[in-house]
Amino acid sequence: MRLPIHHFSVATMNIVLCLVFLVLMGAGLATGRAGFLSTVDSHIHDWVVTYRSAGVTHFFSLITVVGSTQTIWILDSLIIIVLLLRRRRSLAFFSFLTMSGCGLSIRWIKAFIDRSRPPIADLFGDPARWASWPSGHSAATMATGGLCILLIGMWRAGKFSEVHSRQSPRRIALAAQFVLGLVIALVGVSRVVLGYHWPSDVLGGWLLGCAWLGMWVTAISMVGHYSRT
Repeated sequence: MRLPIHHFSVATMNIVLCLVFLVLMGAGLATGRAGFLSTVDSHIHDWVVTYRSAGVTHFFSLITVVGSTQTIWILDSLIIIVLLLRRRRSLAFFSFLTMSGCGLSIRWIKAFIDRSRPPIADLFGDPARWASWPSGHSAATMATGGLCILLIGMWRAGKFSEVHSRQSPRRIALAAQFVLGLVIALVGVSRVVLGYHWPSDVLGGWLLGCAWLGMWVTAISMVGHYSRT
């Protein structure tokens, strides 16, 4: 079954917009011309550090684990395995490319921009190894969590079985999508609260993850089907 043409158009526009914003942000940070952005980052960071409490930091210390490399790779592997078991080889292949590409692009962009992280004195946890922009936790969680949201939407629409969408457990699917969206947001917030990233690092990570999700939808659209291959 082919994807409606508007899915392809929306995905392509999503990629373009996300990449444009990423390039503009990255260029400003790399050349030191992101004065306004840096000022906003500093104000938000100082406010968060000033008013965060022990309970808040403990909560977000647990939440941020969801976006760790180990957790993300476990989730990615489960997604691939489930898709292969369902004989959705095209979906499994493009999902693998999306998640792997997102992980590699995070490393490359971090090395290229090489933005300094917030002051170590404000950090709640162990020091990070890589540069600050974009937030790897935010990008990876957006890519993996967003992919799960899209796949759940396909399942709810009956794309993985002969069951019609009206017979699919709509409430459960919507609840799962809502929880995934909430987790994506909370993981990004956790990176700021714990002092690992500036707010714009998180925004950059979300944009990068969205760009890869757009590429996934575009690739599936070009293949022209959701069903078994």
